[in-house]
Amino acid sequence: MVFFVAIIVGRALSVALAVIFTLISIVSCGEAEQIIQAGADITGIPIDGEGGVLSILQSRGDIGLPLQQAIELYASANGSPRISVHTVANPHDYAAALRARMLSGERADLFHIQAPGAVKAMRGELDDLSDLEWLSRAMPGTLDAVTAGDAVYGVPYSITGAGLVVNLQIFRGAGIFFGNRPTLESLEEAFKELWDQIQDGELADAFPRLEAVTELAAMDENYLGTYGADLFLTGSFGSVSEASGSDYLEPAGSDNARDFYRLMALYSPYNSWRQLTTISEARMVENGIATGRVAAIYHSAEVYRRIAAVDRELAGNLAIFPVPVGTEEDPYAAVFTGVPVYWAVGAQSTPENKEEARKLLTWLYHSDSGAAEYAGRFMAVSPFRQRVRETGNPLDRQLLRHIDMGNSRPMLHPGAPEGWAEEFAASLQQFYSREISWDDLADGLTEQWYQKLVF
Repeated sequence: MVFFVAIIVGRALSVALAVIFTLISIVSCGEAEQIIQAGADITGIPIDGEGGVLSILQSRGDIGLPLQQAIELYASANGSPRISVHTVANPHDYAAALRARMLSGERADLFHIQAPGAVKAMRGELDDLSDLEWLSRAMPGTLDAVTAGDAVYGVPYSITGAGLVVNLQIFRGAGIFFGNRPTLESLEEAFKELWDQIQDGELADAFPRLEAVTELAAMDENYLGTYGADLFLTGSFGSVSEASGSDYLEPAGSDNARDFYRLMALYSPYNSWRQLTTISEARMVENGIATGRVAAIYHSAEVYRRIAAVDRELAGNLAIFPVPVGTEEDPYAAVFTGVPVYWAVGAQSTPENKEEARKLLTWLYHSDSGAAEYAGRFMAVSPFRQRVRETGNPLDRQLLRHIDMGNSRPMLHPGAPEGWAEEFAASLQQFYSREISWDDLADGLTEQWYQKLVF
């Protein structure tokens, strides 16, 4: 079956204006959506009866085709369900596209939401999914952002985590080893030892491209806001829902975060920290750690696939370590874990389509065949520990081990006020450019948190 994914770029200009959709086929020129009607038998959870077209609007361009393939397999259990899939390839446009659909009256039965902000803003559009018995078996903390009272408004798409991604071959080649829970002191000692060997040319034969220990993509505001902000926020709140419900920010762990940012700059290839603000994420990843030009970056476990696309052998030597942060009174090392997006079911959908959406989610997350498809095609870590399957990403296995060992803290940036993560990125750039001090950065971000919530 030929697969067409529609990229919907929408802007809700005002209620008085017509909603404009631009539909672009990213696989082939043709109709904007693909209706699935399959007929073979599969194992898993069966579908009973016929229904209308289940409309899915999803925000992850990386799973456009895998989702279509998984749904074909799901539909083949009965042959009667008809399902349309629309993908918005640019996640920044997704919220506007979803709002535009709702304003125009064109329903979406199953869609993605960013929590907890969307739960507050869209409560009337979200169906309560607490009747899904298996949902209660999600990993601890993954439902906090979509829970209000006894109601649960979303199914976590996956669990992801960020930490220090290291090329072990380089460190081992230099005779440097550090444990599973490095401290700031042990990390700086390891970085300095590797730096000295690079500068002395001792590793030139074994690693001819290696020029520095670290690199940080301080030019990329999305990268800084998505990953870097959690280092600053750690210790401030116990969960993303607590962060979302707080009017005030007390950056308890900011000094340790400052020290980690300092290490990432001090052992980078550049004489001036200001130069970090010219480094893109692509340079740091595809032209940095993936080529052996640097030995360590701060990123998520998902970065493995990007590195493997450049050099699969090098990617096989990667490891992810907890980052030493915390406070002076409670220092700890942690990977930062969270849910990138949640599945939601439309409250205004027909009863038949609500039921169909639940059956699809149940198959995908709670059946053996669905779990295999999820891991194999989406290459994502299931938020349901008993359903986790091999994804082919060794960093995923390590991430789960850190979670099981208690070496994790929640990603808090999704609970920040709207626009605060962008303010954090801009402030960190100013810090690296020596335009503001760290104390100024911390004070300014604390004030910004309050102002964005109150005014």
